[in-house]
Amino acid sequence: MKLARILFAFTVTCLSASALKAESLNIGTYDHLKSLDQIFRLKDFASEALKKENFDVTFHSTPVLRSAELVQKGTLDGIFPCSSDIPKIFPDVILIEPPILYTHLIAVSLKEDKAFSVANLEKMRGTSILNNLGVQDFAQKRNLKILEVAQPQQAFELLEKKRVEFILLSQDVALAFLELHPNLKDKIQLNPEILVEAAQYFAISKKKSHLAPKIKKALKQALHENLKKYPHLKDIANKNF
Repeated sequence: MKLARILFAFTVTCLSASALKAESLNIGTYDHLKSLDQIFRLKDFASEALKKENFDVTFHSTPVLRSAELVQKGTLDGIFPCSSDIPKIFPDVILIEPPILYTHLIAVSLKEDKAFSVANLEKMRGTSILNNLGVQDFAQKRNLKILEVAQPQQAFELLEKKRVEFILLSQDVALAFLELHPNLKDKIQLNPEILVEAAQYFAISKKKSHLAPKIKKALKQALHENLKKYPHLKDIANKNF
């Protein structure tokens, strides 16, 4: 009888430990945002939110298309942030609805370039971040001459050296970059016209789709309760999540 009680207690302990064990998630995130992590704190936001639902998140900074390939292969469990274009190419990438963020594509130019006009982008040379499908689609529709680079730093260097006349960049990324490089604020013009609005999602592998309700619950709670801690996300967050 005593042995039975010991075995029962051991079984309960094992089950409890199993229940408390965090679910590991390996998530790809935009590598071009790595230098801006201290501003956006996207990883902190998602990690803190998901920890409350017993997820242990590890982020991997890789180009977005590479992240999607790794999700397709089963090496990564998801992508954050992720645009709606990705599942059209990689069907094993599932978007958790609704979008978490909305980003706004704008043209960035030099303040001294008084002749600059968004209406005349076709007549100028521009640059953008590598493998941004939304920018690529916009550039193709407008027949723009765009040089793709890996990092915002490279794009701003090209603009400063006048090798290009504009950068196509998310407004929030441009603002974060200028916050890190305040010496550029007097030189750089963020043109207010929104060229494209893009929804950004938390995406997971089709194999992990059973986790979607818990992930959505965690993100919804964080968007309603934790945004004060993340002021740079506040303006682009989906308040109706």
